[in-house]
Amino acid sequence: MNASVAIQTLPEAKNDEELIRIVDQVIDYIKSTGLNYYVGPFETAIEGDYDELMDIVKECQHIAIRAGAPSVAAYIKVTYGRKGRYLPLKRKSQSITSKLWSCSAVFGLLILWQGISSFGLVDRFLLPSPISVGRAFVTEFPVLAVNAGVTLAEAFTGLFLGVATGFVIAVIMDHFEGLYRAFYPLVVLTQTVPTVAIAPLLVLWFGYGMAPKVILIVLTTFFPITVGMLTGFKSVNPDAVNLLKSMGAGRVKIFRYIKLPGAMGQFFASLRISVSYAVVGAVISEWLGGFGGLGVYMTRVKKSFSFDKMFAVIFLISAISLLLMKGVDMLSKKCMPWDKQ
Repeated sequence: MNASVAIQTLPEAKNDEELIRIVDQVIDYIKSTGLNYYVGPFETAIEGDYDELMDIVKECQHIAIRAGAPSVAAYIKVTYGRKGRYLPLKRKSQSITSKLWSCSAVFGLLILWQGISSFGLVDRFLLPSPISVGRAFVTEFPVLAVNAGVTLAEAFTGLFLGVATGFVIAVIMDHFEGLYRAFYPLVVLTQTVPTVAIAPLLVLWFGYGMAPKVILIVLTTFFPITVGMLTGFKSVNPDAVNLLKSMGAGRVKIFRYIKLPGAMGQFFASLRISVSYAVVGAVISEWLGGFGGLGVYMTRVKKSFSFDKMFAVIFLISAISLLLMKGVDMLSKKCMPWDKQ
């Protein structure tokens, strides 16, 4: 397999000599691997299998860190194929096979569901068939779209505030060990109270507007971010931290070049959880009172025993959550170019 290890010029680089010095060290290491290579301007084309190439990239990144330029390490990456766009065919076929199995399982469950409903094993008004649910979804789509807009507005507002709150709490606790020991148990304690128990109190205190719904979403979304970021901060390589300290770096630079990049994987993993919590939290809060939203719509169709419409709402909520999680995955790939998993 052909590949290239590229080092891009960065605005953080002090000068070209610093970058050239790091490139020379990287090229010397690639030469020592014994693989076929071609040296070009700030790019070295090499041949090898996937595991060999990934090990080379990781070592090149370590070279940049040891050379005193940790910001350059994030821009040392590997690209595959002639145009740098293709992974090995074996891994691609594995991905297709994995998706085929999951799609087959979903399709099989839908067939089973349709059979149970069609043969009358369960009353149709209790368990409408997938065809009835799809018909209700198409018929009620304009109403669902309006209510989904209300729910998404609440979810995004609460998610933004929850992520910001969780990030700030994690940074403060990481910098002050005493605050971490004092308040971390309280942070955990906030998640032991069921949201359905808090929601009625919030409605009584703040009314039926958006405020109680946003507060509930903040309470459910800040915790994964806080725990994930704290875990990422505390799992950084201590040798890299000591290296920057020996070079006179303060807390801000250590946080910027070591801790924050090291915690990005944990942050996006937590964000995937938070985006799903945000939508579910908004719907739960709407159950207890409101003027619009998917939760309010669900309570209305439940009272009229329109279970086909209720299932349509459930599928819409699931689809929205999946799309938001996919958006987080795409954002993580843009923000973490060094992560090839």
